[in-house]
Amino acid sequence: MHTDSGKADTQHPGSPAQDRVPVSRTPGTTSAGRRAAARSSPARRTPAAWSCPERPEKIPVLLTAASAEGRSAAGQAGEDRAAKGRHRLGSVVKARPARRPLAPGVFAHPSEVALMWVPEWADDTWTAVRNTAAAVQLKKPAMAVSHLTAAHLYGWPLPASASASASAQPLDLTPLKSFSLVPGHHVHRPAEAEVWWFYGVTVTSPRQTLRQISSLLIERQLVDVIDAICGPWRSTALSTPADIAARLPEWPRFPGKARLRSALSRARAGVGSPQETRLRLLLVDAGLPEPTVGHSVDVGFAVLHPDLAYPALKIAIEYEGAHHRLDADQWEHDIRREQAMRDRGWTYLRITAKTSDAEIPRLVTEALASRDVTVEALPLS
Repeated sequence: MHTDSGKADTQHPGSPAQDRVPVSRTPGTTSAGRRAAARSSPARRTPAAWSCPERPEKIPVLLTAASAEGRSAAGQAGEDRAAKGRHRLGSVVKARPARRPLAPGVFAHPSEVALMWVPEWADDTWTAVRNTAAAVQLKKPAMAVSHLTAAHLYGWPLPASASASASAQPLDLTPLKSFSLVPGHHVHRPAEAEVWWFYGVTVTSPRQTLRQISSLLIERQLVDVIDAICGPWRSTALSTPADIAARLPEWPRFPGKARLRSALSRARAGVGSPQETRLRLLLVDAGLPEPTVGHSVDVGFAVLHPDLAYPALKIAIEYEGAHHRLDADQWEHDIRREQAMRDRGWTYLRITAKTSDAEIPRLVTEALASRDVTVEALPLS
């Protein structure tokens, strides 16, 4: 994918509190003040190619025995400060037995946190995986998150079994240099991988990760992933199926390459969600010609882009998730949108999670029949 032209930031992802947040360098600002400012200002350090809605999240400051000793030593200027430093160190050490380490020898500080920008869609599981990866890389900075764990951090749609594996221990890790064990995690063979500095951790780049998981998913599941990479579901589109396919011959051999090539032929750019991918493939597998993704329709007050369409026949197909029903503003927008399409002669089909797989092809076939078109004669555009 063309978005991976740059290498990741080489700064290792330790605690997000001080080392990655731009803080004021105003003359007279103390180091303690800078640290306080760092903890109150979210850090943005993701690749320029990545863009998605974000929110600030409290991330624990990571602590090792060595960093605790350093904190203690820093407070030795006076007798009171030394006592305070010893008390603080004792509190941290005393807290360890009750706290499970995030990685061998790395703990979350019992009280200190930092603000970091994370994807708006990130849940508690995503944050836990990210924090564990940061803890591992604090001790082993040349260990990149990879394979299914990297796919999980990118928010790609994984099948239930793979998603459960990616969101739980162990993490998938790839050494960027020599092989090194990480107790409790799955370490793959060392590789010179393309990497991104992604929300405070080193992660194999999207195209590297796509290669890594091609042998772990079946073709249909890879189509879901490629559609997500090439559409606006979790982030702005990172590439197109055509661009990935054009670059595929340049990539070295890897397991699953033929499967990826086949999946690319079924993937499409601009798909808004995995449900839309499923809807499109359901129609194709039922023997209906493939509808167009995101066709533009000018309705006067706006240019609309139905999820799927047969433009020459003015048939639009929309998949509507739960938010279309639960959000009053969205509901009003959908009503106005449908009326505008119908006023311009379009047949407008609304599909929900409760519409059965058998009913969907029937509804589309009926819409085609209303245009006096047989499936065999259906124009594609």
